[in-house]
Formats: sequence, structure tokens, C-alpha cells
Amino acid sequence: MRLVSNPYQFDVVLMPNLYGNILSNIACGLVGGAGILSGVNVGEKYAVFETGSRNTGTNIAGKDLANPIAFIRAGVDMLYYLG
Repeated sequence: MRLVSNPYQFDVVLMPNLYGNILSNIACGLVGGAGILSGVNVGEKYAVFETGSRNTGTNIAGKDLANPIAFIRAGVDMLYYLG
């Protein structure tokens, strides 16, 4: 897979939602985990901003290990989208 071996060759990757979810889960592993990436789904009428992976982090609950970076990045992406 070229994305894994040389990710810098891509600026933007467009694909259907299913493949985008698969690719975003792979990308989470490349950059350090699900708590780092935000995800954006843009349609004709609506846009959804969320964490890059739907991992809820139940295995770290109550351990003071939560990383809010993905939520912060999703908020930044939303503000950038809104102008």
C-alpha cells in the first residue's frame, strides 16, 4: 500500500465513506494512535467533525490517560470550515 510506504506523496485523498473509515483507522496507527487525528465528513448540506477513529477508549477509563487532541483538532477543523 503506497499510503503506508510513502504517505507524503498524497495531499488529499477522496473516497467513499467506507474506504475513508478503513484508511483513517490505518492512518491512526501510523501517527501514534486514535487520540491524535480528527475526521471530517463533508456533504452537500452538512459537515460532520469527529475524532479520526470511533475508538471510545473504554480500556483507559479512570486512569487519567485520556488525550483530548483529536477532539480539539476536530473543533479546529470545524472553525476552519466555517471560515
